[in-house]
This record gives sequence, structure tokens and C-alpha cells, in this order.
Amino acid sequence: MSNENITFFLEEKDNNKKDNDEIQKMMDELNEHINASELNAWVINDDIEEDINPFFETLYQDYTIKDLLKIYNYCGIKTHAKSKLKKQQIIHTLIYFESLPENFEIVQKRRRMWSYINELLNDPKMKKYIVF
Repeated sequence: MSNENITFFLEEKDNNKKDNDEIQKMMDELNEHINASELNAWVINDDIEEDINPFFETLYQDYTIKDLLKIYNYCGIKTHAKSKLKKQQIIHTLIYFESLPENFEIVQKRRRMWSYINELLNDPKMKKYIVF
């Protein structure tokens, strides 16, 4: 048995330098876009509104403004004047908030909690004890 150490080095060739540069450029643009929208205290501006998927808008159309603001508060979305926002602005802000990967866990938890509330409210014996 030999006590010699074996040493080796791996070097990956970067054949896709052009692709990496393009990906980095897109990531920089995305970060700028996110940073610009955060300056508006989570209220969606016109640039982002055109990117909102209509399917996600329909999910919140049946909610009242009061219910949408409950979701706003649960998610911890900060804005200077929630009461002055229009329903469409609130919906777009929620959709944008939920689309960010860093908010995945809070969005999943909120959906789970809302399903529990709905289940309790649909139960004939429990609904009289639930105030929401």
C-alpha cells in the first residue's frame, strides 16, 4: 500500500461565454426592474401592469377590497396609502408579490391558511364561531 497523495485539477472550458454574458445582462435588467418597483413601496406601476397575466387577475376579481387588504396585510406588503388604492392596483400588486421567488413560502402558507378558513366557514357547526 502506498502513502502517496494524488492531486488533480479540473478546469471547465467556457464555450458559452456569449450565452453567459446575455444571461448576466438579463439578470441585471431584472434586478433593476425589481429594485425600481420596490422603491414604489410595492405599488405596481404601469411598466409592470402590462406583464400581468390575465389568468391570475381573474383569481382575485371576486374578492372585495376589504378581503384583498386582508391578504395585503398578511403578506406584509407595505404601502403608504392602502386605502387610496384602486382594486386593480391591489390585485396587480398581489400578483407581483406572489410571483417573486423569495415570497414563495409566505404565499404557500397564506393559501393554506385561507383554505383552512374556507373549510371552517363552510362547516355548518363551526361557521358561527369564525369571525373573518
